[in-house]
This record gives sequence, C-alpha cells and structure tokens, in this order.
Amino acid sequence: MRLLVIDWCRHWQGAQRQRPQAHRFALDHPKLAFALIVGLGNGNYEEACVEADSPQALEGWRAMLTQVGSAVPVEPDAAMRASRMYRPGYDAYDQAGNWFFVNPRPRPELFQDGPEYERYLAEFARPEDEARYSPPQTPSRLRPGIVAAAPTPAAPRSGSRRALGIAVLMVAAVVAAMVLLRGFAARA
Repeated sequence: MRLLVIDWCRHWQGAQRQRPQAHRFALDHPKLAFALIVGLGNGNYEEACVEADSPQALEGWRAMLTQVGSAVPVEPDAAMRASRMYRPGYDAYDQAGNWFFVNPRPRPELFQDGPEYERYLAEFARPEDEARYSPPQTPSRLRPGIVAAAPTPAAPRSGSRRALGIAVLMVAAVVAAMVLLRGFAARA
C-alpha cells in the first residue's frame, strides 16, 4: 500500500525556485505513515496530486484525507482547475483552502523508477522552472546597502490552553489514522 504525493506551495517564499516535489509513502510503514498523517493534520500540503498503487491504498488515503484531514470532496472551481497539480478526471478535495487531486484509478507503474515515472513527473514541469529566478524581496526601510531580514511569522496567540488543545487534537488524529491504517493493512 503506497502513495505518490506531488506537492506544491501556492505562496512560495524560498530562496530557490520551487519545483514540484514527489514523495513516495508506504502506508504499511509506521514512521512514513505517521509523517504523512502529521503533515496532513497540520495542513502542510497547500496543493497536492496523489496517486495510489492499489485500491486499498486509495481507500486508506481517502479515509485519512476526509477523517484526519477533514477534507471534503468538491467540484473543482476555476481556481482549482488553474492549479499546477490539477488533473482532469481526478477527484478534488478541499481541506480549508488546501487542495488535493486524487486519481480514482490505481497506477502501480508509478512506484518503480523508470520511463513511466519520469514521464509522469515531466507532466508537472513548466518552462519557467528553468528560467532565471529572483526570490521575493522584502522592501527595506533601512539605509541603502543594508538588507532587511526575512519577515518572521506572527507569534502564536497566547494561551497554553490553545496549544494544549491543538496537541490533544493532533494526538487523537494520529491515533485514529493509525487505527484506520491497521484496519486497511489487515484487509490487504
């Protein structure tokens, strides 16, 4: 039971040009499954295209996506269809503004390095990926020649109760996802 996840950040702030990232996850490997579940629960994927190697992996992913990630199936709107990750015929899910496009048919050939996998990855490439890149600039109100530091994220809202609540929810989500995965692995 494996997943191939290609992910993309809509609002990239990196020093290097962003390229779609491919990640393979074995759902029956506890640490890889945990990493996927935590990333999903934390909303780490702004946009992702997901492939599965089997019907069981697809079913497990959909359960994680809708139950742990609280994503809902949607009809793709114009903004979703303009996404680099969008593929016609794939099922679309919205997770509070994060988008997932899931192939309804398993594609086991994508889980071996080779021409099929390379062709698939090439579908996500764009000519601008090879163009010269200038990272986003922070306007400097300092003297000329002094570079402003990158903006820091806003401090979290005060209150240890909120942090504790989030931690409890994350633990509950991870436990629920692990139970789901064990159930799917037992059926496979």
